[in-house]
Amino acid sequence: MNHPLKPDESRSADPRPAPGEREQLVRAEQVKLLYAKTPVISVATLVNALLLVFLLWDEIRHAVLVAWLMYMVTLSLSRAWLTHEYWRRPPSPIKDSHWGAWHLSGIALAGLGWGSVGVFLFPDASLPHQLFVAFVLAGMTAGSVAACSSMLAGFLLFAVPALLPLTIRFLAQGDDLHLAMG
Repeated sequence: MNHPLKPDESRSADPRPAPGEREQLVRAEQVKLLYAKTPVISVATLVNALLLVFLLWDEIRHAVLVAWLMYMVTLSLSRAWLTHEYWRRPPSPIKDSHWGAWHLSGIALAGLGWGSVGVFLFPDASLPHQLFVAFVLAGMTAGSVAACSSMLAGFLLFAVPALLPLTIRFLAQGDDLHLAMG
């Protein structure tokens, strides 16, 4: 007979995961949620990139617009391929940290791509085009809140590089409207 205060070794082990294992499972679920949103992110990126290029066609040198668009298309296709590979493999909490790092890298590269709009695609001579650029970047950043909501680092890796160059540019203009936009 077992002592009432000693655990019965014949009973099953505690079903709760160990503390380190729990963090791995949470991280794996966060990564899974990031990959689940990638198709929507890719479509939004391509649609907004094409729209931006179309509307800036007469304002910015064509070679710069095409180079930027090719970067965004290549990045979107690369992220789509990465997502396909992620879903093709069986899930594993240990391997998901590797997949998470790849996805966060893609998010950071997308943030840099969108942030470069404030540097290379900023229409100096046209206030309406400047405001359109600001609204596109704000919209992409707002979308990243939902797309990256499972992981704060993902949102920050996108939002900071996407908005910082344009914010600095607006603040440097110095007039009331640009300061307010900045």
